[in-house]
Amino acid sequence: MYTFLGSARILCLVTLLEPRGARTPDRDTAWAAAIQGGDGEALKALFTTYYDELWAYAASMLSDHEQADDVIQDVFLGLWRRHAEWTVRGDGVVRYLYGAVRNRALDLIRATRRQGTLSERARGDAIRDAIGTSALEGAELASAVARAIDALPERCREVFVLSRYRQLPQRDIAATLGITVNTVNVQLGRALRALRDAVTNFERGATRGDEGE
Repeated sequence: MYTFLGSARILCLVTLLEPRGARTPDRDTAWAAAIQGGDGEALKALFTTYYDELWAYAASMLSDHEQADDVIQDVFLGLWRRHAEWTVRGDGVVRYLYGAVRNRALDLIRATRRQGTLSERARGDAIRDAIGTSALEGAELASAVARAIDALPERCREVFVLSRYRQLPQRDIAATLGITVNTVNVQLGRALRALRDAVTNFERGATRGDEGE
């Protein structure tokens, strides 16, 4: 049986997604300016630095890993094709990348839904990889939390991933998704309640299982 008590349960849930590193707007600005000038090495540096977290974000929205990789490749290819027009600087670089990944992923989701339903198994695998299940005590609990995240409404899940994985401030999440800061806070609260409920239900089931042995 896995036991979580009081605030410890919440702490476990909200620290599942660790950021890949602190944001460095000055460095990103230098790369963006170089990319605008046609510097392929700067584009490669930007791609290498943000690939993992952008892939995890795309994977949280899509049905499989290959599609997530395709999204990132498409975003950076599109950026390079229009590099001379790319005037984004500072914190806007990260917001641009997340926004572009989100828009491309949504395009794929719409196309997939026209062809049929998404693969729930593959979707769950992508989310479990994105959050890192080693942070949880036991594969069954990890699966319960992954299902809870997967079941969140689309906007709620996007807010949660940007906040807990990327650790973007609420104002940046609001700017990326085109919503208000208050909406961000409401969606985060909804996501955390859903995860609390998932863990509580799991513990109750584990308790009943122990009593039956």
